[in-house]
Amino acid sequence: MSADRSARGELEGLLRRLSLADRSVLAATLETPDSQIATVRDTANDMLWSRLVELGLARELVLDIDLPPALKHIQPRSYALTAPGRAAIAEVLAGLVP
Repeated sequence: MSADRSARGELEGLLRRLSLADRSVLAATLETPDSQIATVRDTANDMLWSRLVELGLARELVLDIDLPPALKHIQPRSYALTAPGRAAIAEVLAGLVP
């Protein structure tokens, strides 16, 4: 139980650090079943979603995309929330003051 409390506390901290715009994108993800987000490797957003994966709240998806040679350095990634992630994030977001 303390592990669950610890994970929830970490999730709350992660979500509190998001900008209002990033929170609104996350809220839209919750409202759209089977949605996924795309981001770029090693960005703040990617680090957030990578941590959500580690907490079991999201999963990384295979992103099959052909980038032109000039953009190969971008390294896009895609993620989707798990069912427990959707529930936990919805609960935490609802309790955050904008």
